[in-house]
Amino acid sequence: MLVIRNEQMRAIEAQRLQEFERRACAHLRKSFPTQCESLGQDGVAAFVRYGVDRARTIGFESEFDILRFLNLVVVFGYEVEQQDWVREILDHEGYEPCTKMDLLTETGMLREEGALDEA
Repeated sequence: MLVIRNEQMRAIEAQRLQEFERRACAHLRKSFPTQCESLGQDGVAAFVRYGVDRARTIGFESEFDILRFLNLVVVFGYEVEQQDWVREILDHEGYEPCTKMDLLTETGMLREEGALDEA
């Protein structure tokens, strides 16, 4: 029988996280080239680590939702989760994390297009 020790599991998880962070950096550089250029390679990597930690603290675990959270942070700022419209969605106890992120993404796009008031 194969036994995987805790330290082996932590090493596997660390490797998976590094791979995800690398893909997230590539995604941001492609989607937000101007912002990423001003941060530089190390800055983008630090931004991704910050965003992953923030997303997980809020309750997002899937890579897809974390990527979408990173997009929101780029567009709306480092403290995006403190904005009233974001807080209203995040605080809704009846929504699963993926539903919250769907709503955040949709609402964020509408706000960015000017279709919703900034209030």
